[in-house]
Amino acid sequence: MKINKRVCNLIKKLLLNCKLIFSSISIIFHIILLQIKIGLGHNQLILIIRERATKEQLEEMLQAWGVFIKIVVDIERKILAGGAELHYECEQELLKDGSQQKYLWGADWCPYTQEIVFESIINIRPSQNNRTMIVESLIIREKITAITEQMLGEF
Repeated sequence: MKINKRVCNLIKKLLLNCKLIFSSISIIFHIILLQIKIGLGHNQLILIIRERATKEQLEEMLQAWGVFIKIVVDIERKILAGGAELHYECEQELLKDGSQQKYLWGADWCPYTQEIVFESIINIRPSQNNRTMIVESLIIREKITAITEQMLGEF
């Protein structure tokens, strides 16, 4: 069956809109979680890691989620922040510390498997050609991986 170009373009637009709707729902969900957390007065420890983390620091950052750590990596300064329930909170700590937002990328680090998931709401940046929550640039992924493994890896 032959599908004309117009139908293909309509399908592409529909898929893009579905992706945008999913991202919007995810953002709303995270905002609700943040409001609940603020309402409960939950305290957490967010650490800025400038050199290799100690085992104690890893354990502190694991307290928020138990099996993984939400991290934000500054690929310019080669540091990271971790231990929050939301990437946004780590991002805010790094911004207060002097980082520039364009160099900050969110991910999840699982110390037990030494794996990184390159997905966070803070990664949605059309101005930097990243239109989804997933870090799309392989160069940026490699930088995130190198910094994360240097600071948190092999414990």
